[in-house]
Amino acid sequence: MSRMEQQSLPAQKLAELQQRGFTVLWKQLDGGQLQELRQSASEALDAARESVARGERIPFQPGTRDFESASSLYRWGAAPLRLLDHPLVHATAREVFGRYLLNDLTVFSVPPADAEAQVCTTSWHRDCPMTLPEGVSAHLWFLFALDDFRPDNGATWVVPRSHIHDVGRLGAPWQPLDPGDFPGAVQLLMDAGDLTILDARTIHSSGPNRSARARRLMNLGLVHPAMRARVRIDHRALVGAELLARCSERVRGMFGEPAGEPSGAAACTDPASAEEG
Repeated sequence: MSRMEQQSLPAQKLAELQQRGFTVLWKQLDGGQLQELRQSASEALDAARESVARGERIPFQPGTRDFESASSLYRWGAAPLRLLDHPLVHATAREVFGRYLLNDLTVFSVPPADAEAQVCTTSWHRDCPMTLPEGVSAHLWFLFALDDFRPDNGATWVVPRSHIHDVGRLGAPWQPLDPGDFPGAVQLLMDAGDLTILDARTIHSSGPNRSARARRLMNLGLVHPAMRARVRIDHRALVGAELLARCSERVRGMFGEPAGEPSGAAACTDPASAEEG
C-alpha cells in the first residue's frame, strides 16, 4: 500500500498530534501530484499578485511583501480539487472531530530575500486558539510541502506543546523572527510531498528565506461545525455545482453538510466564549 493510500493515522502519530500539537508524515504526495499542485499554486499566486497590484483586498492577505498567499485553490485545477479527497485527511478529521467542514485550501509562499535584508515573517502566533468542550482544537491544518523545507529557506518554526500550555506572550505580527523567544521551538524540516498536521492552537511562525527559490506549502484547513461562523468564504457557492458534482460524497460534505455524519445531522452552535484568532 502506498503512503497516499493510508486509510488511518497511525496511533503514534495521533498521540504526537495530541501531545505536541503537530506531527509529520513522509511522502504523502508523489512527483506527478507535486508538479500539478505547483502549477496550480503558481497560477493562483500570480492572480493574487495582480489583484493586490490593482489595490484589491484578497482573503488572508499577508501584512508584508515577504509572504504571499492565495486561497480557494480548488478553483485552480483538478489536482487541488483531488487533494481535498486525501484519505489521511479524512481519517484524521473523523478521529479528531467526527464532523468537519472546509476552512480553506490555501497556498502560502515565502519568496527568497537578500542575505542582508531584514525580513518580516508571520511572527509567533496562534491561528485559531479556540478549544471545543471535548478539549480538542476547533481547527486542524494539513500542511503539504510543495518544496523542501530546510533551515536556509526558513522552514516553519513551531513550539511543541504550546497548544495546551501557556508558554509565553506573543508579540506583534509581521516582524523579523527571533527563534530565541521560545527556546524549545523546532523547525519543520520536510521534503517536498511530506505532510505536517498542525493543531491550529500551536504557536508557530514562518522563517526568513535565504535560499534562491520560493518556499511553498498548501494548507488544507478543516474546522469543526461549531466554528462554522468563522469560515470567511462561502466555499459551496464558490466551488459551483459543476465542480461539486465531480467530488466524492465526503468532499461534498466538506463544502456544506458536515462530513462524517448523514445529511441533515444537527450542527453544533458557535460557543459564545469563542476567542477571536
